[in-house]
Amino acid sequence: MKLIDEVRQNYLTVCKMFIVCLDRGLKLIMENPYSEEHFLRRYWCYPATIIDKDRRENGDYYAKPTQYWFVNCEPKNNFLMEAYTYNHLGEHDAIRRLNSDMYPKEWGNVSQKVARSMIHPDYANRFIRQYLIDTN
Repeated sequence: MKLIDEVRQNYLTVCKMFIVCLDRGLKLIMENPYSEEHFLRRYWCYPATIIDKDRRENGDYYAKPTQYWFVNCEPKNNFLMEAYTYNHLGEHDAIRRLNSDMYPKEWGNVSQKVARSMIHPDYANRFIRQYLIDTN
């Protein structure tokens, strides 16, 4: 019951955020997982603009199917003429790397859930250059 209430609250917040952005012409880019059981895929009335089914193809650690909504703006669809870095790591390798290399020791150990939610800097860089920055 607690989880259902949390999902309800999050859904209401996202709906309010979208309404405010649509109403006021504010630009918004939102990212969320793309899976059959995901609430925003099954019940959301605003279709995702981009669906990335395998983020490893642009340098991320995991396939992690992800959907992106562009509100009051359009993705640029720039063609990047460069090879991506293949950064795929197994679950345990990624967690071990995140725990040892990427975070200050005072942050403590990173859980598997947190490790899977992390975005590789290469993926973020390519996403920004491919969809957000106007190259013309």
